[in-house]
Amino acid sequence: MFYSKYVREVQLAKAAIKILIYEKGSNFSQIEKIYVAGGFGNFMNIDSTINIGMIPRELEGKVCSIGNGAGSGAKMYLLSKEQREKKIQIKKVTKYIELSNRPDFQEHFMDSIMF
Repeated sequence: MFYSKYVREVQLAKAAIKILIYEKGSNFSQIEKIYVAGGFGNFMNIDSTINIGMIPRELEGKVCSIGNGAGSGAKMYLLSKEQREKKIQIKKVTKYIELSNRPDFQEHFMDSIMF
């Protein structure tokens, strides 16, 4: 079944992705890879997400679904010293973005309503 709740979640995700790309300040050619994790990433069709504008077409071929990224990452961290060191470096450059506090989120959301 397909519910209006799902449509709203896709619209919210589209707006969030736009903000993440904007926040990074990169042009699309500077983005090497996008990893989509969790239940959403596990079942999404990457071509469909590009076709509806959730992921910009300029990133086609750079998107990879990784399923349970948290679980896989935890295993890697526990089993490999090299991975632990790599995760520490990633953590140093990772930035948390609270979307609900952003005044531009509503604007991006409105731009994301159309498929």
